[in-house]
Amino acid sequence: MMKATVTFLLIYFINVILGGVMEAGGGMATTRLTTGMTAIDTTMNVASTAGFLGSDYVVIGGEKIRYTSKSSSSFTVPATNGRGYDDTDATPHVAGSNVYSEATNVLNGIVGFNIASTGATVGTINIATLLWHFLFTSIPKLLTWNFPHLMINPWLQYIRYVGVLITAGYAVYVVFYLSSALGGLLQSIFLRR
Repeated sequence: MMKATVTFLLIYFINVILGGVMEAGGGMATTRLTTGMTAIDTTMNVASTAGFLGSDYVVIGGEKIRYTSKSSSSFTVPATNGRGYDDTDATPHVAGSNVYSEATNVLNGIVGFNIASTGATVGTINIATLLWHFLFTSIPKLLTWNFPHLMINPWLQYIRYVGVLITAGYAVYVVFYLSSALGGLLQSIFLRR
């Protein structure tokens, strides 16, 4: 199962790169805020906007922020329908916060790069914080094969349909595999002799 998962993620990564090339930018891009933002700021000052599209949305923490233009070191956010885009909450962000393109955010959710740390008396405890994001954002993005380079040509749509079928089959396999593992675990717990 691990080989299939790695192959699946590799195919996704290749499609993200191809999508970025077809859009003349975009794809995997990340930067950092150089100044903090309040929940209503309409300018994002960042280290660099290289690799980001001319207008799109970015993700900072759990907030999606739509921008309409960019300079070399800032994004311009519209006053309406900019902050808290796509039903996310507009929140303040501190300088140094990571700013991700959509593709980078999805990939981070899949691989689990975003880990929250909390201090405890015994030291630092690391816990994965994006299970919800992984289940309800990353997985649907992977299942639909909604990549720009597969949408521009009707013939490429067929590749997308094949990808969706393969992915659906893989998803069913994973569900059965995990169900079997969970069933075995529950059986060993409740049927002890």
